[in-house]
This record gives sequence, structure tokens and C-alpha cells, in this order.
Amino acid sequence: MTTCIIMHHMIVEDENDVDASTVDHMEMLTLEVEMMVDENTPLQEFLTRHRKVKDKDADIAL
Repeated sequence: MTTCIIMHHMIVEDENDVDASTVDHMEMLTLEVEMMVDENTPLQEFLTRHRKVKDKDADIAL
């Protein structure tokens, strides 16, 4: 436990290096959003796959 605490303090001290150059990473990312025409299609596809997985008759046949 003592070793972990010492290592933690060393890492924190190293990360807070005063002489290190500061870089501003506050750039805004531009995201492109793909519009969906029918929002229910992915849901319907999911439900269809889910029913196939939960089909007890198919499970017994295997």
C-alpha cells in the first residue's frame, strides 16, 4: 500500500511539471450527423433478430 501511495505521488508530481509547455486542447470538433428517414427500421430489425434468438422451437430443434 505504501508503495502505491509513493508511486501515485510521483506520478502526480511528474504530471504537474511547471516547466512543461502548456497545450490548449479546447478545440471544438465538428460532428456530421446522418439523418434517418425511418427511425423505426433499426428497432424493427433488432426485434426481428431478438425473436429469432428467443425462439424456443428453433432451440429445441437444434
